[in-house]
Amino acid sequence: MGGIDTIQAKSARDAGRASATFGAGSRAPTLPGHTSTRRLDARGLFPDDQKQKTAFDPEGSGFDINTAIDAGLRRDPTPGPNQFHLQTRLPLDAAAKRKFGFSDDQEVGMILKGKGHRSFKVGVEDDARLGFTLVKRRGRYFTVK
Repeated sequence: MGGIDTIQAKSARDAGRASATFGAGSRAPTLPGHTSTRRLDARGLFPDDQKQKTAFDPEGSGFDINTAIDAGLRRDPTPGPNQFHLQTRLPLDAAAKRKFGFSDDQEVGMILKGKGHRSFKVGVEDDARLGFTLVKRRGRYFTVK
């Protein structure tokens, strides 16, 4: 779900850090004139996809990597425009729905990107086409149907 995120190595050191692979051909997409040797680790994430010490800001431009890691999300290894993308929306189970004040009969997903993230709007628009509505509860954004 959501828009396209291009993953680039920040430096030669970062590019060379990852040596484990997740699936055949799991290389990060590259931009013209840029090469990357980044590969996914056994978790299906980049080795530097680590839990953050600072709290996620739903109004900021970041991604809630802590929730993604806790949920066991993996970057998509399938070659194509969304290769290595982490999903925008995390479907909630019944207990999580109740925690955030939703009813069990609602289909609810927590938005993992901050409102200022470059593809927040794309992810929310994708959900809207599927009949979901954006709401904010208890400081977090969700799409609900």
